[in-house]
Amino acid sequence: MPKRITWKQDGKEDKYMYGTAIDHCFDYIRQSLMCAGDTSIAGEDFPGGSYQFEVVHVCRNWDQIYDWLDANRASDKWQFGEEELSWVPPD
Repeated sequence: MPKRITWKQDGKEDKYMYGTAIDHCFDYIRQSLMCAGDTSIAGEDFPGGSYQFEVVHVCRNWDQIYDWLDANRASDKWQFGEEELSWVPPD
């Protein structure tokens, strides 16, 4: 494990970063890559002997995701202590 991952910025070792915390982070990244994997990534076998850069990638439709969020959330407001907070989608 690289030192920069397991050591704090002040140069002292952070024992908590060993084991569970780091394993959880890497497993989260692994799951994200496996669930949203892009099978159109260029590999080492190039048909015709040349690089092919014309592969079309399709991005997620974030408007559909925000619509699903609006339709499925428990309420329009969340209560945190004394203050009410509203969710505002990013631009």
